[in-house]
Amino acid sequence: MLTASDVKLLQQLFDKNNDRLREELREDIHRAIKPLATKDQLELLATKEELKFLATKDDLKLLATKEELKSLTTKEQLKAIADKVDFESLATKERLASFEKLLKQQGRTFTRKLNLIIGYFDREIVGLRKQIDSIKRIQS
Repeated sequence: MLTASDVKLLQQLFDKNNDRLREELREDIHRAIKPLATKDQLELLATKEELKFLATKDDLKLLATKEELKSLTTKEQLKAIADKVDFESLATKERLASFEKLLKQQGRTFTRKLNLIIGYFDREIVGLRKQIDSIKRIQS
């Protein structure tokens, strides 16, 4: 499970790769069309080639994903990411478990206190009833 920081990191990687790919593409296009005469012709051709290459957003995302995978070449890098994700999800599970345990303890404590209060009032009511009964006996 990815955390927000992992998603943000991947988005930054995606953005960096997009910028790098665009720049490399632009440089390749300009190198390929140096023989053309005017700057306007160069810009027009470069724009057309960029548009052909970056036809859809999905194409761009797919290309960026391939580049991201190429940059994550080593098993150690992939394992480090997996370990980090697992560690954070375990930490979350542990935090939830301790929170649930705390709630149960507090619930038991609250129930005990509530039972003590109810017991106190029960004893008070019994005591008052005895006093009322004794007063009634005295009056009669």
